[in-house]
Amino acid sequence: ALARWLSRRPSAPYLVGGGLLAAGLALAVGLVEALTRRSWELSQHWTRGGAALLEAILQQFPEDFSTIKDLGTLHARRGEHREAQRLLSKAVRLRPSHAGALLNLATTLHQAGT
Repeated sequence: ALARWLSRRPSAPYLVGGGLLAAGLALAVGLVEALTRRSWELSQHWTRGGAALLEAILQQFPEDFSTIKDLGTLHARRGEHREAQRLLSKAVRLRPSHAGALLNLATTLHQAGT
């Protein structure tokens, strides 16, 4: 009904048929780009300020698996492979079957060329 109404309006022929679909797709692409950009901004914020917080937690709870894994992952994201390997290896020793810790350690070892 909307397409029929728009087709009768001479000022909006670009919205009829494929034009309406194209406008919807353009809107969807714009939303995806905005969400991707926001996700990247959040990851940058997390990697900048997160290390100090995670290190402070490790001072109080030196064997906390999640904190060790997260700090190791943060170092890996920063390209600090030696520290990432040390922490992620410790995480894997604490929980040898944890898929995320295993994958992060393997990825870090691969990226470091070891």
